[in-house]
Amino acid sequence: MKRVIKHLVLFIISGLVCLFLGGVGTYVFLGTRYVSEPWHVIDLGQEFRASRMGEISDFDDYLKLEDRLFKVLREKVYKPSAAKGSDFDRYRTGSRSDPLGFSVNWNRTFELPVDSPRGGVLMLHGLTDSPYSVRSLAQKFQAQGFWVVGLRLPGHGTIPAELLDIHWEDWAAAVRMGARHVADRIGSKLPFYLMGYSTGAPLAVEYALSAIDGENIPGTNGLILLSPAMGLQPIARLAKFQLGLSRLPGLGKMAWESVSPEYDPYKYNSFPVNAGEQVYRLAMHVQERIKKMASANRLASFPRVIAFQSIVDATIQADAVADKFLIYLPSEKNTLVVFDVNQQTMAQGVIKKDAGKRFKASLLEQQTLPFKVELLTNMTQTQNDLRRVLRQAGKTATTWKQLPFSWPAGIYSLAHVALPFSPDDPIYGDSPMGETGPVRLGNIHVRGEKKVFVIPEQNMIRLRHNPFYAHMENRILQFIGAAADE
Repeated sequence: MKRVIKHLVLFIISGLVCLFLGGVGTYVFLGTRYVSEPWHVIDLGQEFRASRMGEISDFDDYLKLEDRLFKVLREKVYKPSAAKGSDFDRYRTGSRSDPLGFSVNWNRTFELPVDSPRGGVLMLHGLTDSPYSVRSLAQKFQAQGFWVVGLRLPGHGTIPAELLDIHWEDWAAAVRMGARHVADRIGSKLPFYLMGYSTGAPLAVEYALSAIDGENIPGTNGLILLSPAMGLQPIARLAKFQLGLSRLPGLGKMAWESVSPEYDPYKYNSFPVNAGEQVYRLAMHVQERIKKMASANRLASFPRVIAFQSIVDATIQADAVADKFLIYLPSEKNTLVVFDVNQQTMAQGVIKKDAGKRFKASLLEQQTLPFKVELLTNMTQTQNDLRRVLRQAGKTATTWKQLPFSWPAGIYSLAHVALPFSPDDPIYGDSPMGETGPVRLGNIHVRGEKKVFVIPEQNMIRLRHNPFYAHMENRILQFIGAAADE
C-alpha cells in the first residue's frame, strides 16, 4: 500500500510539474507568436475621441484633425519605395496596394456636394473597413441629387494599431458630428437618411434611438442597413477575457485576434481583439435599449428601415437583424431583403443542406411578422435564375416574381463583406488580377500547394462582390424616393 501511495504521489507531482511547464510554455508562445510591424504598435496620436469634443467641435475640425492624422501616418509608417517588401504591401510607397498613391484615397472621409439638394445621406462603413465600402452607393446618391458624406470612423483607414484603444462611443460621437454637418447643408425641410454597413448599422440605429430619446441631434427619415451587425457570434463574449490577459506582463500580443500581411488598400487584415469587443458592446447596448423602449411603447416614431442581409454570414448572426431589431418596430413600413444561398448548389450537395434553413423558416413560416420580407432565391432547385419571394408585413401568404438575374457559375452564396460592392468594383469586383495597376482582390485565380500563398486561403474563397448589386441599388433608390416602385 505504501508503494502504491508513493507512486501515486509521484504521479501527481509529475503531473503538476508538466502542467506548470506547459503553462509557462503556453505563456511564452502566446507572448511571442507575432512579429510586430510598425502598423501594429505605433500610436499616431492624432485620432478623434469623444473626449476631444471640446477642441474638435464640428465637422471642419474633424477634417483638419484627419489631415494631421494622415500626415503622421505617411511620416511614421510608410516605407520608401526602395524598401524591401512585397509589391502588394499596403504600407510601401508606390506599391500596387498603396492607397496614398491612388488618384483618390478613399480611406478618408469624403463629401459629395450637389447644387439644390433633394436630401442628404450620411454613410457609415464597417469594422476594420473604410469609406471606400460605401463609395459606389454614395456616387449614386449624389447623381440622384443627394448631398452625401462618407464618414471615416475613428481608428479606421490608417493602421490596425489605431483600433487597440478605440471605443464605440468615439464612433458614435463622430456620427453625430457628421449628421449635424449634412443636416446643416440640406436644411431642416429636406429628408435626411443614414446608411450603415456592418458596424455602421448599429451606429445608425443607436443614433435614431437617441433622437427619439430627446437628444439634441437632427432626426432622420430612414435607415439603410447592409449586413447589419445587430448581433455577433457567441464567441465574441470571450473578447473581454482575452483583453484582460493581454494586460499581463509578456502577453501584450494577445491583444490581437490575428496579425496578417496588410495587402488590402481599404481594409485592415490584422484584427485587434478590442475592435471586436467594441462592436459586441455596441450591439448589446443597442439590443437592450430597443427592448427597453419597445416595452415602454416608445418606438412608434422610429424612422423607416430597409435592411439587406445574406442568409449565411460568418461574421455576424444573420438572423439578428430580424430577431433583435425589426421584430420590435411597430411600423409595417420596414423591409428586410434576404439573399438566399444558391439552391442549385445545395441540391448538388456542394453546400450544407441546413445552410440558412432556420433563418429562412423564421421569415416565411412564422404566423405573422411586423415587417415586409423579400427573399431572393432560385426559381427552382435546378435553375440558377432568380425570383423574389415577397411576404407583406402582417400577412401569412407569399407571392413571387421572376427577376432578371441569375447565380453566376461557381458562386454558392453571398458573404458578409460582399453586399456593398458591385461586380465591376475596381478592387473587389469580378475582374481577375492583372500584372500591373492597383491590386484586385475580388477574383484571385491561383493554384498550388496549401499554406504557401501570402493571402490566407479562406480569404480567397470568400466572395467580395455582390452579383445582385444592381437589384439592391434599385431597391435603395426606391426607398429614398429616387426610383419608381416595381
